[in-house]
Amino acid sequence: MKALKKQQIAVILVLSVVLSTFAAVTPVSAASLSAQQYLEKMDIAVRNLKSYDFTQTTDQKMTMEGQIIQNKTVVKQSVYNSPLKVKSVTDTTTVLAGMSSKNQAVAYLTKDADGLLWEYISSNGSGYQKTGILNYTNQIKGMDISMYSDAKIVKKKIKVNRINTVQISAQVKGSDVVKFLDQMGMSKEINAAAAVDYNTLPAIKVTCWIDKKTCRPVRTTADMKAFMNGYMSALYQKLGQDLKLVYSQAKATVTYKNFNKAATFTIPKECR
Repeated sequence: MKALKKQQIAVILVLSVVLSTFAAVTPVSAASLSAQQYLEKMDIAVRNLKSYDFTQTTDQKMTMEGQIIQNKTVVKQSVYNSPLKVKSVTDTTTVLAGMSSKNQAVAYLTKDADGLLWEYISSNGSGYQKTGILNYTNQIKGMDISMYSDAKIVKKKIKVNRINTVQISAQVKGSDVVKFLDQMGMSKEINAAAAVDYNTLPAIKVTCWIDKKTCRPVRTTADMKAFMNGYMSALYQKLGQDLKLVYSQAKATVTYKNFNKAATFTIPKECR
C-alpha cells in the first residue's frame, strides 16, 4: 500500500509539471483562417524578444482516500535572452488533513564562458545547489504548436490587463500528451505503476489571449481536470485497486508582461 501511495504521489508531481507546461504554451494549429493568421503573427512576434516577465499559477484540489489535498504553486520569472540569465521565485503551498506547509525556492540560470548552462537553486533560504542543465528552452520561444488541435476564435475583442486581445481556444488530445511525455522523457515516471491508454483520456482544454496590436501572448490557461480524473480512473482500473483520487480542480494560468523591459536583477556571487 505504501508503495502504491508513493507511485500516486509521483504521478501527481509529474503531471503537475505537465499541467504547468501546457499552460505556458500557446496553440498555433488553428482551425479557422483568421485564428491561424493571428497565431502565426504571434509566433513571429515572440521570436526576437530580448526579455520578459511572467507569473504562472497552478491550482490543484483533489480528494484521496477521503482526504482533501490542495496545492498552489506560484512561479514569478524574469527572462533575459542575450546574454542569457533567468531568475525564478517559486512559492508552493500544500494543505493536507488541515495542515498547511509552505516552501519558497529561488533559482538563477546562467551560461558560463564555455557555453554551459547552470542552474542555482536555494530552498527556504538555504545555500545554492548547482546543477548542470543540458537544454534550456525559452518559455515563449519554446512553444510546441504541434500538440494543439481544434483551435478557434472565441472572442475577437476582449480586454485582459487593459489590453485589447483576441481569445482563442484549443485542446490537447490524450494521444498528443503521450507524445509530449516521450519528448520530455517523462513516460517512464508517469507509467511507473501501470501503462495507461492515453487515446481514451479526455482532452486538455487550452485558452490563450493574444494582444491584437502586437500579437504577443497576454495570458494562457490550461484546464486539466477532466484529463487528470480520466488518467487516475484508468490507472486504478489497471492496478485493480478500489482506491480513488478525484480532482475537483487542476488548472494553470500564465500571465506575460514587460516585453523587452523585464525586471532587473543581479546574479548573486554564489551563483557565478
